[in-house]
Amino acid sequence: MSTKQFLSQGLKTGLMSALVLATSVGMLLTAACYSGGPQHVEVSVKLEETGMTPNVVKAKQGDTVTLKIQAHEAGEIHLHGYDIEKDVTADGVTELAFTATATGRFKLTFHAAEDGHAAPPAGTPAPAHAEEEEKEVGFLEVLPT
Repeated sequence: MSTKQFLSQGLKTGLMSALVLATSVGMLLTAACYSGGPQHVEVSVKLEETGMTPNVVKAKQGDTVTLKIQAHEAGEIHLHGYDIEKDVTADGVTELAFTATATGRFKLTFHAAEDGHAAPPAGTPAPAHAEEEEKEVGFLEVLPT
């Protein structure tokens, strides 16, 4: 084998090794980015008369979710399916934190406080007309891991 052939073969082998290494590193980085454990998902949410922005909050099962809710009026937000209720204040930021254990699409509703007073505490029976006054504002989507 001539020197020229030897160098050409060595260059081909080196390039092939570099390509295999680069591909392997790329696959490992991709796997690390997508297969991690539960994450902390923090989303700023704005409640307005027309609904919630963003309209859909997405998370994966096992994630810890914190909604930072800014509302135009006082009332109560309710995450159906999780049975979580939280009083919100007007023009302030209220944090609603929970672990996304159940998968699916869950409705978020808002019930404005009457006469500017906060909604009744969680666990207090709601008046019969309360369900009619609840307004659907958005959704939580939890994907399985």
